[in-house]
Amino acid sequence: MTHLIISIGILATLVLAAPPASSEEIPRFAIYRVDLVDNELAPPLDQRADNPHLLNLFVTQEYVLATSVKQNPPVITELDIVDFCWTSQVIKLTPEGARRWDSMGGYHAPLDGLPLLIEIDGEPRYAAMLWNPASSQICKLPVIWCKALDNRLLIRGLFATKKGDTLHKEDYDPHVRQVMDDLGKWSVDCENH
Repeated sequence: MTHLIISIGILATLVLAAPPASSEEIPRFAIYRVDLVDNELAPPLDQRADNPHLLNLFVTQEYVLATSVKQNPPVITELDIVDFCWTSQVIKLTPEGARRWDSMGGYHAPLDGLPLLIEIDGEPRYAAMLWNPASSQICKLPVIWCKALDNRLLIRGLFATKKGDTLHKEDYDPHVRQVMDDLGKWSVDCENH
């Protein structure tokens, strides 16, 4: 019996002395692919979105933020970014980041896009759409080209909210700019973009 008590005591000491399991560090900047799921709290969409094949063309910021479910892990984090040119909204990626980005579909991405979520410090900031430049359709969200050309991503802004507010260049979320500046990845000199 004494042997059992000593064994339990040793086991308890080892368990309590073990360092806590480290939680995965939250990226400062991350782009996630998301799925849109039914949510009765989501704002109503334009009635033309009744066709599920047209849904992505009519979603708003509010709708994506209310219905999105992240696909983990993030496709891009700050570790994949070399620099972010704010005035042209071009993100220069590392070769590995560009490879991972292109793995989402490249020019095989659907013409009505795939929804994305941009997070800062684990908090959703805004939605965008992975976009095939061959598409002649329009989207109410900022679009990010589906292919990283020369390891660069191009963001273009269109209508962002149900009210028709836009996100474009300096109007993009200032928190994104601040984090890129904090990380030393915000670029003022955009000659190489």
